[in-house]
Amino acid sequence: MVLEFISKILLLFFLGAAAVLDFRKRELPLIYIGAGFVTGAILRLVIGEPSALELLLGCLVGAIFLLIARISREAIGYGDGLMIIATGAFLGLIDNVLLMLCAVTLAALFSIGLLILKKWKRKDEIPFIPFLLGGYVVLLAVF
Repeated sequence: MVLEFISKILLLFFLGAAAVLDFRKRELPLIYIGAGFVTGAILRLVIGEPSALELLLGCLVGAIFLLIARISREAIGYGDGLMIIATGAFLGLIDNVLLMLCAVTLAALFSIGLLILKKWKRKDEIPFIPFLLGGYVVLLAVF
């Protein structure tokens, strides 16, 4: 119970710091993402839930994003895919998929709003990690 709470708080701070870096610099240090992945995996394995297989499947969500980044010539950045792998280590498959759904929905609503207000053009880029943070906050509030 205590480790579960610690895991949630650590992921919140991990995503928060990553969101600031992504917003300011549009890049994330690989060492930061790797440290988050290792921390999440160790914590989840110590807690015992979800299983190691579930964690691997959660990381697979990020691997799919990396594949999409490759196919789309980085319309989605590699750093975003790597961050999703790291969140998979914290969350497992189901929660990581829910996180992705929330984050993509928030990003879409934000983008549509900017398009309607004519503050943004279709080809402009937005950092995605802040939406991961927002999606995680939504998940914490709902579940």
